[in-house]
Amino acid sequence: MRFFTLKPLKIASYEGFWYLIALQGENDRLKKYYLKNLSAIEIQPETFAFDTALDSRLDEALSIWFEQGVDPYRVHLHLSSEVVKYFRRKPLSRTQRTEEVRQDGSMVVSVAITHDMEIIPIVKYWLPHIRVIEPKRIAEQIEEDLRGYLEAGDLRQVAGNIESL
Repeated sequence: MRFFTLKPLKIASYEGFWYLIALQGENDRLKKYYLKNLSAIEIQPETFAFDTALDSRLDEALSIWFEQGVDPYRVHLHLSSEVVKYFRRKPLSRTQRTEEVRQDGSMVVSVAITHDMEIIPIVKYWLPHIRVIEPKRIAEQIEEDLRGYLEAGDLRQVAGNIESL
């Protein structure tokens, strides 16, 4: 078991998993800890101050993949008309902006992220109703992942004889 001192910032849920977001070490490195993995917690009497910009970044994070010290960049997404209402009802984050509403009812939105994996699982979840417009590298990564999935073989070959399980 390892022991270290943390400066806890927030307890947050991402995709149904609870995490402690904290600063660790002398240089206050941002760390994320799955709550079920923590034990032997001792509350210390010391207090600390932290940057309000970091607090804002935590509130804007889409997932546990966010990074400290990385300037956010915008991802532009095309939403099909079938799902627009869901993204209006519950935006992906406080950074979601409507960039364009199209005649067919579809919409282009953008969100700010600090790591590509903040958005990739979300896009995959909403396929085929959402597409990445830019940055191109994210769209290409998703396409590569999908190609790999499809090329992995016939589902019957991969699953084998399920009845024998």
